[in-house]
Amino acid sequence: MMKINKKIILPVLVLLISITIPVFISFKNDISIYIHNRNIALEKEKIKIAEEEKLKQEIQVTKINLIKLVSTLTTDLVDGSFRKDVVIKSEDSWGTTFKVDFKSEERLQVKSAGPDKIFDTPDDLVEEGIKEVQSGIKYYLKSLIRK
Repeated sequence: MMKINKKIILPVLVLLISITIPVFISFKNDISIYIHNRNIALEKEKIKIAEEEKLKQEIQVTKINLIKLVSTLTTDLVDGSFRKDVVIKSEDSWGTTFKVDFKSEERLQVKSAGPDKIFDTPDDLVEEGIKEVQSGIKYYLKSLIRK
């Protein structure tokens, strides 16, 4: 059996401890940083999902309002024609007033500028309408109400 020199054991243990403690501390810090960064990433993902859901709801509400406005404009006629004097006060979900474009005597288009609030960009929402042909009695009654 080999004899162990007791004078060397203590310095070797001190050296081993002085090397391993900083390694363990560094490892613990790395784990803490990883966990912190992962939590931040998860929170960002939750925010992104919530923002996407909010945008979907805003788009849905705006589409419904576009359809209602087109329906109103295509049925609320004067002498069988579109009421081009109508002032649109309705806004989309992002606070921009809808834009009406009378394409012809029979067709109109109502636009929302979309989330970027700028017209004629890819995120615009558009609804088209065609003038409703009204029955004689319905048209006559509407014309009496307007007088």
